[in-house]
Amino acid sequence: MSKHTVVTFIDHPFEYFDQSVTKMHSLPRAELEELQREAMMLRFAQHREGIEMVRKLADRLGITSVDKFNDVVPLMFSHTTYKSYPPALIDNKRFDLMTRWLAKITIHDLSEVDATGAESIDEWLEAVESASKLQVITSSGTTGTLSIIPKDELTTVEACRSGGRRCFSSSDRSRPRISSIRWSM
Repeated sequence: MSKHTVVTFIDHPFEYFDQSVTKMHSLPRAELEELQREAMMLRFAQHREGIEMVRKLADRLGITSVDKFNDVVPLMFSHTTYKSYPPALIDNKRFDLMTRWLAKITIHDLSEVDATGAESIDEWLEAVESASKLQVITSSGTTGTLSIIPKDELTTVEACRSGGRRCFSSSDRSRPRISSIRWSM
């Protein structure tokens, strides 16, 4: 498979399948697994150095490349990763430090995020979304600690295009934000 094909599969999966859910679900398993394996290898090579938590974990485990699906399993973030910030940062409105924490789990540059004056988590999230390509998803879960999950616009848009009906709502139509996804069968 060519690199372009793998890149299209990663970045624009619905385009890769010619906008067809039928084609998406009709790809032979062996072909899909090979495409996924190549995509995994490429993404790891692209992001190993750029995502601090991945780099540190890979270094600690001695992982320099991933060739098989089992190679990547030790690098997958557990749910606790997305709530590994000190909760006092939110309580004390230290959104500058929350931004530094968030930057450790995403490839996206957050250096332009100015959290000065943010008085709430919502205001901080607005600052992150308006100064970066991230659309941050939050969930309170059952532990009582807020999970903060960085997703980029492309991932959000592609998820919606490949199955969502009503995905975006925002007062700023130039930067839609995800509000809900209803997966259709």
